[in-house]
Amino acid sequence: MTHSYFVTNGGLVFCDNLGFEEIDAGTFLKLLDADELVNPAITEADIKDKSHIDGLAIAILIVQLSWFTIQVVTRLANHLAVTLLCQWLNQTLCVR
Repeated sequence: MTHSYFVTNGGLVFCDNLGFEEIDAGTFLKLLDADELVNPAITEADIKDKSHIDGLAIAILIVQLSWFTIQVVTRLANHLAVTLLCQWLNQTLCVR
């Protein structure tokens, strides 16, 4: 399953005389069937090792999500539009 996600997310690149090309799952299977591609020896541990995010990225994510949540709750509590679409819909419906 890990290898499937790796290929789907563009983790494999095909290299020939013309250059490099990112391959998707369908192209990967076609290349394997045509024996134009040697199955790379990439282990699941190698893939998982490259997919870790560091503590700084997690901290930034938590700050952004907290700020977004606070903004939405505050705007709803003050009966303000959360998005411009909500504001436009309220104005359109009130005009009629």
